[in-house]
Amino acid sequence: LFARTVAKEPNLFRGETVIVNKSKFVAHCAEIQNENDFQSVLNTLMQDKKIQSATHNISAYRIKQGDDIVDYNNDDGENGASEWLLTLLKRSNAHNVCVIVTRWYGGVQLGSDRFRIIAKCAEAVLKENNFIKGKTK
Repeated sequence: LFARTVAKEPNLFRGETVIVNKSKFVAHCAEIQNENDFQSVLNTLMQDKKIQSATHNISAYRIKQGDDIVDYNNDDGENGASEWLLTLLKRSNAHNVCVIVTRWYGGVQLGSDRFRIIAKCAEAVLKENNFIKGKTK
């Protein structure tokens, strides 16, 4: 008989929903140790039909592997947004964490303000769950 490896369910943290001009934003974060953990987090989130139907699921992570740090970001169509998330993680010196900000477009263009909203949602959920502390640089 062969032992079967079962991936454990990720411990996901959800932030407050923020509504600006009919667009809704919500951030999630989770501790991860590798890229498979990140995929598990994404898969878990995508089981939620509301999140699945969102306009964008913007994500970023940083993972410490020995002396190296592997980072990743994905805009999911919200061009440039994930750079804000990755910059937040870098400036906070956060690692072994991912953050995903979900946006449901409300029909009103937010311009560059949307980047600040996305970053604030991410920062709030990361701070609430002790992934980052204090002020970011």
